Amino acid sequence: MISVRLYTINPDQDKYQLLNEYNEFSENEGMDSIFEILPPEYVTPVEELEGNTNKVIIFDGIKIDNHNMNNIKEYFPLSRNKNCNCI
Repeated sequence: MISVRLYTINPDQDKYQLLNEYNEFSENEGMDSIFEILPPEYVTPVEELEGNTNKVIIFDGIKIDNHNMNNIKEYFPLSRNKNCNCI
């Protein structure tokens, strides 16, 4: 199983709406949804990530404050140990 978590300040963009539609379709077909779109305030600290699933984390158009920056910068050196790739 793979999951894709997208952090953005612009969740209303057309491309993200398509991802939401795909999630709804998947759920209606009895499949797991793999996309999650969240605001940057909800960046999960790396140490709280589960290590048993493969993850892709996308940071898009983030306005970074000190709290978010500390969480985000930890992803790049540490997230590989949690089966996570960041973009």
